[in-house]
Amino acid sequence: QSNGKRNWFSRFKVNDQVASFSDPLKKLAERRCHRPIETDVGAKVVQGLPHLGDRGSDLTSEKSKIIGLVFGCFRSTKARNSSSSPTLMRCIADTWLNLEANSDLIVDNGSTLRLESGSRLDVADGAVLRVRKGGTLELMGGSTLNVASGGLVIIEEDLMDENDGRLVYHPDARINLDATTSELEISGQLMIKENATFTTQRQADPNTTYGRVRFSNTDQPSMNVTAETNTRFVLRSNTLARKILYVEQESLYGPDELVEFTLQRGTAVLSNKSRIVPTVSNSCSVNFIDARVTSPTWERNSTAVYD
Repeated sequence: QSNGKRNWFSRFKVNDQVASFSDPLKKLAERRCHRPIETDVGAKVVQGLPHLGDRGSDLTSEKSKIIGLVFGCFRSTKARNSSSSPTLMRCIADTWLNLEANSDLIVDNGSTLRLESGSRLDVADGAVLRVRKGGTLELMGGSTLNVASGGLVIIEEDLMDENDGRLVYHPDARINLDATTSELEISGQLMIKENATFTTQRQADPNTTYGRVRFSNTDQPSMNVTAETNTRFVLRSNTLARKILYVEQESLYGPDELVEFTLQRGTAVLSNKSRIVPTVSNSCSVNFIDARVTSPTWERNSTAVYD
């Protein structure tokens, strides 16, 4: 994002040094920092921005306002050409990827943004991290995703199910939704890895969240959560009145592999005809503790049309 003074929309902070996207990549090497970007293809610099795409592709040379960094595809408001090779971006230990206020970061075209142990991604007020068209956001154990007030992370769905965006959640990954307007929206796929507890937290308290998790898949039925063995789905806040789960799809289904489904000290808001369907299994503990399930209008929902 540009304000006319070439202040680009995001920065890397590596080993307590900040390198903006307007810096050439060689400056990162001159500072002797670990590179926060590692890809299986080359990195190019276009108008001061690192482009992670196909080595041989032509990129636009037009000077125009940058509206996003798209993995596997460079985009600008006047771009004529772009490369479309899938890219793996690794945020390695002790690196920090910062989305500044009102910035936009897109993981696209089958590419992956992977946060590894010890790395961090901060999404500021008004910033959007968008995962779409087969893209993947992978949170490894020990990584942290911080979403500030007004920040949004959205996992998009596609017309083809196999091309949905994906959030892959490993054991001991952490998602901090620090304010009531911090939001994680899952329209695409949530994949909970073996032994992981999918949950959201706050930086100040690992046991509660203030933000919203929204499920908004349009499939009928909406089977957009998958899980491996010994997994859990747990959302907890600190007051019954706080709305921490929104189901704006046919149903939120708990996979058979879940051993726990818990909503505690918070409210789930279900759209008309939506349901929460935890897995029905003797090995799964289903808990609604000081919790409330309601509708957006505070009126009773109509009977669901899927059994």
